[in-house]
Amino acid sequence: MWRAVVGELSGQRTRTVAFDPASVSVRRAREVVKELCAEGAVGQETLDTVLLLTSELVTNAVLHGEGQAVLDGHVDPRRVRVTITDESPKLPQVRHTEGQLTEGGRGMLLVEELATRWGVDATTSGGKTVWFEVAQEQPG
Repeated sequence: MWRAVVGELSGQRTRTVAFDPASVSVRRAREVVKELCAEGAVGQETLDTVLLLTSELVTNAVLHGEGQAVLDGHVDPRRVRVTITDESPKLPQVRHTEGQLTEGGRGMLLVEELATRWGVDATTSGGKTVWFEVAQEQPG
């Protein structure tokens, strides 16, 4: 189950979508972000990075979060920003040691390496919002 809210303000595009904690949510989140990026004329290299990082964050929310995961996507001429909010207070961990880079441990390392900026914010309800930004390719 999912619900979406769509918005547009002078060159900015946004989406807010809530997903149930199910594996199909990862595919649907990618579809929503891909549609948003297409409307915002995001370049292919940026799109590929954004889709990969979206998959990682939604997968973490589905596997380790609590309740629905809420995706907020925002595209403007300078950047793409994606946030995933869930009700679990458990913070994601970036695993840097090679022995921990097994199946299921690389997601946050990819976010750290590929995002222009990223972070985690506590929510007022006791959960968290994990977010990333990827700079838009500038013509030129």
